Amino acid sequence: KDIKALSLFFISNIKDFRGDEQRIKKIFEQIYKAKRAEILRQTENEAYKKYLQKDFDDEGILKVHEGYFSGDKVSAKDKQAGFNKDDLGVNIILNEKQKLLSFDTPLRFIFSVWALQEGWDNPNIFTICKLSDTKQDSSRRQQVGRGLRIAVNQAGQRLTYKQLDEKEAAFYEINNLDMVVSGKEKEFIQEIQQEIQAASFSLVGNILSLDDLKLLGLNDAESSGLFFLLQQNEIIDSEGRIKNSIYQFLKNNSDKLAVLRLTNDRYKAILDKFTDNRNLIKDGNKTIKKVKIRQEKWHEFKQLWETINKKCKIVYKNIAEEDLIKKVAETFNAENIEPVKIIRFSQKYNTQTDKIETIAESQLGEVDFFKTQKFTDFLDFFVKKQKFPFGFMTKLLNQIDKAKIKNNPQKAQKRLFEILQNDLHGMLVSCVNYEFLDTTIYPNELQNRQGKRKTEIDYAILGKDFLAESQEHLLYDSICFDSEIEKTIQQKDPKEVDNQTVTVFAKLPKICIPTPYKTYNPDFAYLLEQANGKKLFLIVESKGYDNESDIPVAQQQKIKYAKKFFKALATQAPNLKIKYETRINGEKLLDILQKSN
Repeated sequence: KDIKALSLFFISNIKDFRGDEQRIKKIFEQIYKAKRAEILRQTENEAYKKYLQKDFDDEGILKVHEGYFSGDKVSAKDKQAGFNKDDLGVNIILNEKQKLLSFDTPLRFIFSVWALQEGWDNPNIFTICKLSDTKQDSSRRQQVGRGLRIAVNQAGQRLTYKQLDEKEAAFYEINNLDMVVSGKEKEFIQEIQQEIQAASFSLVGNILSLDDLKLLGLNDAESSGLFFLLQQNEIIDSEGRIKNSIYQFLKNNSDKLAVLRLTNDRYKAILDKFTDNRNLIKDGNKTIKKVKIRQEKWHEFKQLWETINKKCKIVYKNIAEEDLIKKVAETFNAENIEPVKIIRFSQKYNTQTDKIETIAESQLGEVDFFKTQKFTDFLDFFVKKQKFPFGFMTKLLNQIDKAKIKNNPQKAQKRLFEILQNDLHGMLVSCVNYEFLDTTIYPNELQNRQGKRKTEIDYAILGKDFLAESQEHLLYDSICFDSEIEKTIQQKDPKEVDNQTVTVFAKLPKICIPTPYKTYNPDFAYLLEQANGKKLFLIVESKGYDNESDIPVAQQQKIKYAKKFFKALATQAPNLKIKYETRINGEKLLDILQKSN
């Protein structure tokens, strides 16, 4: 995922890493070298092998670990020998975050007694190992806090919920901290976990906005209505700051939500969005629940799975460029994107009013963004990251007001992308086609590198929750789900419908179909055997709305592209009958089949 992971060790004494003894350092090096040799024998990842070749310097000294301690002071004798803090690696740890996070720097295991408590912050601490106990809870919290940061990749992008295409499972899979502590700190860690579990809404932190509600699948009316209710009942303040548990309010005041006219299933679906994070906290001492992939069902399901996992790319054809470019340029050029000004404030504390007051301010100029970045970076975002054709984007940029980009490239980029996304996908969807690249089976959630079925997988790959129950036609031996709607579908869908037999029914793990609007992943797949012996693969997207028009625009756009994808996919597998449908709340499987005929 293009992320360099760091590990942080807290130890009791500096002498365990520096000086004559170096007990812990020696043990670490011994274990690390053995593990490294094992991985080099086993891995087929050539890029990772190349990365590990940087672990030693030219003199054969291991360079993956370093310490930063309050005692890291250079003596007069050391100075005379030309030795300084840079030789200890301290400067990289403290002052060169970008270098530390680069794959070009082998350093990734950091040891400290407690010197990192002040002024040090790094987003990529994924493991904290405490080889010494801490007595004060405030100090313990500071240590845990070292790992509670959103990760950054090699491009400097924070891997936020939005950056990961609003995929909750992917967000938590990456932004995950492992804590290793002694039994003396077990209760403290459990208390911290309970606090996290009690948090009302982790994906937005302390502030809730209408956009957050829409990202979670609420339509415009539901988002506005719910936001107003939460303000009215003092769950959030006027600026959206969360004051009390949203989950508890929704759970205990369903009558107050009557104005939103939600069905019972819809209410449960929204409640589920705000439920506590009980499944995001895992006890590493316990075995993670695995679900088994049934061999006899896999044999029937394999053909569909390998077909929909073919690598593909988006191809734009017959775009009405002139009309499209004209409309985008007109909309963008009407935007108010002012230069970012540098302003100096002078403030003082007023003892009589008990407030900090601004007494003067002056403008020092405007920010010149292109001193540190290039205009081509702006273009690359659309071409390389968002996959718009290069020719199309260069023609578009020739017609838009470049002064607005110069004023504030980040705001201009965001607004231009929003215009292309939200206003003009109707024009683009008819121009999108899919080109399938090859038939190679790549490692995926259900198969290894050789294309063989995995016997079992973590339940979290399929959903936040699971029930240790199943039915004979399900691909797995447990029911995994993200919402009440998904659970009900798996429990209650019939095995026989309209003279057809559901021989395999599967909740789909991640397949990530590319669309111009972000990647897309459908929910379910059915293999139906018809009365004449023919087979139908039915791919279904389930939604807890009363009408298709209630689905948020962003999700509607992805569904439109998914229809194009599966239509193109059907031409790649003429021996398979493949259909894709959406399933709105209350629709039966029979209704879906009749739509697909």
